[in-house]
Amino acid sequence: LYRVWSERMLQRVKRGRLPTHLPMPLILLRLSSSHAFLAASHELCNAYVPKFQQLSKGIRLTVLGYANACRAYIPDRKIRLEGGYEGRTSIHSYGLPSPFQPVLEKILLKACRKLFQRGFEKREGYHH
Repeated sequence: LYRVWSERMLQRVKRGRLPTHLPMPLILLRLSSSHAFLAASHELCNAYVPKFQQLSKGIRLTVLGYANACRAYIPDRKIRLEGGYEGRTSIHSYGLPSPFQPVLEKILLKACRKLFQRGFEKREGYHH
């Protein structure tokens, strides 16, 4: 697996096509005043679920992974630092050039916080 991965990465470097980021669309679907779905691309570490629920401030949140794409396992900071398959070497299975930067969790939580602020704000004409 490592040989195949390294050959692919070398070919990408030679073609100038080594990816520098991975898009991760997030979709918030508010079902009612008390319940919403958060759909996230890729395979999310389950440690994100309580973190997302805390950000949702009392709204019951159902978190759905694998939505629209699955090109990576998304580890939280703890798993990233521990290494192993999920934190370090799953990138080989997905064809990614390197493990995620430790700042990944902060970026993801910040994006969710912004999404929740927009999605949970009271809107004129919306009745509970």
